[in-house]
Amino acid sequence: MKYLITLLLVLLALPVTAQNRMQGNMAKRVEELEKVKLIEALNLDETKSIQFFTKRRDFRGKQRDVNSELDSLASRIENLVANSQEKDKIKDAVALYTEKEKQLCGLKNNYVNDIKSILNDEEFAKLIIFERNFKKDVQQMIMKRGKRMRGTNDE
Repeated sequence: MKYLITLLLVLLALPVTAQNRMQGNMAKRVEELEKVKLIEALNLDETKSIQFFTKRRDFRGKQRDVNSELDSLASRIENLVANSQEKDKIKDAVALYTEKEKQLCGLKNNYVNDIKSILNDEEFAKLIIFERNFKKDVQQMIMKRGKRMRGTNDE
């Protein structure tokens, strides 16, 4: 009986592990596609391109770290609220969450200022347009892929 339960748990965990790996690969491919399209859209010289992508990589790493902390804090807050923990613990967790949000805004502000010192106004405008359009395009691709996987083809 223990063997059957263990086997069942392993079989149930495999699709989740495979799906997480696929999502990680997909995210990496989207980042690579974004970089290629960004190079085409901005048409920067080599020096500007190196400076820009260095700042961008640094920002994205810091952004990822803070977002990870925010996710952990949100889970903690959810558990505190669900378990009706002490109000002080909830208040402290919410305050910490708010501080992390402010930190994220500060990171974004610093990134924008750094990028503005590298790109001219026209290049920065192209970056703004690119980022907005790229996000929309990726969302549409994901939606289409989801519809295809479900077998519907509503367009």
